[in-house]
Amino acid sequence: MDQFEKEIKIIVDLHSEESIKNALDEYIELFESGKVGEDKQIGDVEFVKKEGNEIKTLLLGDCPTKEEVIEYYMFVRLINDKEDAVQQLEEMKDYYQNTYSPIYFSEALVFSNACNYPNLKEKVVKACEMIANYSKKKNDTWSLWVDDEYLAGIDALYFLAKKDPTYIYLIAEYIIPYWDDEHAQFTIEEYIKKLFELYGMRKEFIKAFVVSDNSYARGNMFSDFRYLKEHFEKNPDDYSYFKELTIEKYVKEESLMTEYGVSRIKELYTDILGIYCEDDLPEYWNNEYEAVCKEIDEKRN
Repeated sequence: MDQFEKEIKIIVDLHSEESIKNALDEYIELFESGKVGEDKQIGDVEFVKKEGNEIKTLLLGDCPTKEEVIEYYMFVRLINDKEDAVQQLEEMKDYYQNTYSPIYFSEALVFSNACNYPNLKEKVVKACEMIANYSKKKNDTWSLWVDDEYLAGIDALYFLAKKDPTYIYLIAEYIIPYWDDEHAQFTIEEYIKKLFELYGMRKEFIKAFVVSDNSYARGNMFSDFRYLKEHFEKNPDDYSYFKELTIEKYVKEESLMTEYGVSRIKELYTDILGIYCEDDLPEYWNNEYEAVCKEIDEKRN
């Protein structure tokens, strides 16, 4: 038995909207019931197919959105050769150091398909909200692993955000403050940046920046560490939107300090400028920071 064999298996037919709907309902119920979160981890779930009386692994050939899945697989697995990617996905096995290892990629297959059904959007969004909330509640990357290299939940969030940028912020929520930068580096550095390359600058990225509670993640959302500073200087309406979101968020937050004793709001501003949180803010930005803090304090009191 493989050491990462999944205990919870959800049967789905990727060519049936009704079957995908039922699979999403079952997936959502795992979170709502506490089976995932209190009893099992999100990485213990696998979507599978049923052939006769047998439960089998979902393969690329079962997936109507093959090209989208292949492209995504090459992105997350850092594969340059499409033929290699296709071969692995057709078998869901990776040959490494003279050993075949199972590939757990069913989440990508299911959500890439589910996002193409308008009638299923509400359920897809709910499932993705459950994933982000699970990650926030656990606040530990350990609870997200699907195997010893890849994470559960991020595939679903990516395909939803790729379909509708409104939900980019869910990836920002998923990347928690207590993130394993060493072993889960790709997720924190590349996912939102990939979407930024796809969409270009939109207000949804400003929302993701404010929603994020991880400074390192914020610093990797754009093409350059100082991109947002230059953008705000050229687009004052977007900076006003940033301030509005920041005030709205931090009026409700229990604490305005990080676990390291740094002002969370100042950290937002140093991240805009691409400088260390210990550094002094330039006069203009310091005045802006202090004005925002003052308004937050007034509304909290």
